[in-house]
Amino acid sequence: MPRFTASACGDLELFVVNMSRLRLWVTLIIGLAALALDRVPPGQAPYVRPTFARWMRGERAHLLRLAHRYNPADVSGIGDREFAVVLATVLYNEHFGWFEETLPPVQPFTPLYQQAQVEANLVFGTDFSVWPANLRPSVAREILRGELPLPGQIGSVPVQVPGAQGYTNASNSVLTAAIAVPSQAAEYLAANLARGVYRARAERVAVNWQTLAAWHNAGIVTPRAIASNPAATDYLQRAARYQPLAEAFVDEGLAELHAVLYREARVVQ
Repeated sequence: MPRFTASACGDLELFVVNMSRLRLWVTLIIGLAALALDRVPPGQAPYVRPTFARWMRGERAHLLRLAHRYNPADVSGIGDREFAVVLATVLYNEHFGWFEETLPPVQPFTPLYQQAQVEANLVFGTDFSVWPANLRPSVAREILRGELPLPGQIGSVPVQVPGAQGYTNASNSVLTAAIAVPSQAAEYLAANLARGVYRARAERVAVNWQTLAAWHNAGIVTPRAIASNPAATDYLQRAARYQPLAEAFVDEGLAELHAVLYREARVVQ
């Protein structure tokens, strides 16, 4: 195992501090830009990068299976279709934020920014969000441990990611490598939405797409908490614009599945 000198450790600590400061400055600049620029008109179609749209189509059957696997229907009170729509909505919404929609010239640079956060986590073990699901390694660890943050305590939930039981104590670097893989990221996202269902039950809140999206974005579920959180409110407003796209995406996938099942039934007959 490599040994680091005091000087090297100091340099590493300084780098992490500077990265945090840079992220703070970027956040401040984005916030000021929000005040100076108009948002995308509500009626305008939300932007989806073509490569991401192709990935979503290729993963559609996988996403539908994830919705069936992770939706605790007896607790959520919603069907697998609705759960799949939430999953797709969040993926679309996380793919592009309001800043990229407001300033189209920065769109080509978004993947570079996202990859930089992944590299920082892999090399330095930081806890930056990882796309495409925009999950932090620390959240992935909570999911694997079956933990559920509750007001004033940590509860537990019967949510498991198959084949990942040995990673409950994995480092941020290892977990980043896992959730940076798109298909695995979608699975962790589905598991996190399932945790949102149990959080909603704990706080006696009805489960709908807004509840689960707010849970994923800000770790909150109650209408009062959402209304008092500007970031979560903005997130839901943007997510609402992706809802029709997500519904069409899921319904097309279900139609394809039903067609396949019908053809197979005809062959058996």
